[in-house]
Amino acid sequence: MKYAGMQIKMILRFLPKAALVSVVLFAAVFILLSSFSDDARSGEEYSVINVGVVGETDETFLGFGIGVIQAMDSSRSIVNMQNMTEADARFKLQNGAISAYMVIPEGFISSVTRGEVKQIDYVTYDTTGGIGTVLKEELLHAVSVMLVHSQKGVYAMQNAVISRGMSENLGKNTDELNLKYFSLILNRPDAIDVKVDGVSNGLSLAEYLLCGLSVLWLSLGGIAFCPLYVKKDHSLGRMLRRGGCGAFEQTLSEFAAFYFGTLAQLATVLALAFLGRTTVSDALGDSIPIASEITLFGIAKLFVYLCIPVLMICALQFFAFMLCDNAVSGIALQFFGAVCLCYVGGCMYPSDFLPEVVSAIGNALPVGVAREYLCHLMNGNAMNITVLFIAAYSALLIGASAFVRRIRLNNI
Repeated sequence: MKYAGMQIKMILRFLPKAALVSVVLFAAVFILLSSFSDDARSGEEYSVINVGVVGETDETFLGFGIGVIQAMDSSRSIVNMQNMTEADARFKLQNGAISAYMVIPEGFISSVTRGEVKQIDYVTYDTTGGIGTVLKEELLHAVSVMLVHSQKGVYAMQNAVISRGMSENLGKNTDELNLKYFSLILNRPDAIDVKVDGVSNGLSLAEYLLCGLSVLWLSLGGIAFCPLYVKKDHSLGRMLRRGGCGAFEQTLSEFAAFYFGTLAQLATVLALAFLGRTTVSDALGDSIPIASEITLFGIAKLFVYLCIPVLMICALQFFAFMLCDNAVSGIALQFFGAVCLCYVGGCMYPSDFLPEVVSAIGNALPVGVAREYLCHLMNGNAMNITVLFIAAYSALLIGASAFVRRIRLNNI
């Protein structure tokens, strides 16, 4: 207990410096999040995918059809089709002016009237994991399904009419069925209910990034404490062990003080967020509604809930302290370890857009569990299954830290 009290006193003396580092890191994360929020609020230009159309469309019904779809279809807020030459399309694709372009072969319309659908080439960059890529793949799949099944329906109707000797009305029936399909496709929003699930756990991208970047900020907070807990000389620890304070007791005492210091950092930042709630609301309120509802009681309750994931993150940081024997290596491990783990854990980029294996690994990491907890907390579900994983990780990491300390104390 005496050693724990000594550690608390040392933390209190060091706390102003650590709090200053934490506030600076928080300001950087807040600026990053608010800049993203500004982009999200800037309008339709960030949601529209520009697609180039290459081919002779002006002298055929195809150009008319594209114009009608652009004017009438609900997808016009997602896809904007522009006529251009193939050379222009390649240049604009390389410069990011368009996301893709499609090349319509010569005689496409006449081939369709004969029941033959020529291939339309769709050209884009071979990128994976991006939101735009996912959306383009979904759009192409939807178009393919509508085209194939409507074509099957028309051919089935024609075969049925011919087999029954009613071919005199074949042209009329084909036109009517095509118009019905066309009407059904254009009016599909009236036939379905649209549910927006968000990026993860029903959260918008801005809310998700708030949770993820909060974990990143907490993970970087341990950098300020490296001078205290990264040690090369363990003579004091050996002396304490001879006095009856073993490796586990020393680890627990130091970790308790470190946890207290991190919570003090968190309380400082939350207090500043409350005092500057008008600024926070103006910067984030439109994209993150909860930012415009900051109250003293809400801040206090948030602090209590955040004590749970902070325990695990502190345990991870403390374990990193034990692995290093000088401040430089400790700072490097804390920084690069936090950035790498948070990226893989989906804190800086939605985990669903990462490769499946990477996403699965990231979600199982401590930072991934912490992010998942904050996502549940954002939805009003503070007590969920992630709490058990947090408790298990915390106990495991504290035990591992004590084991490493014991090895170091035994190495004379």
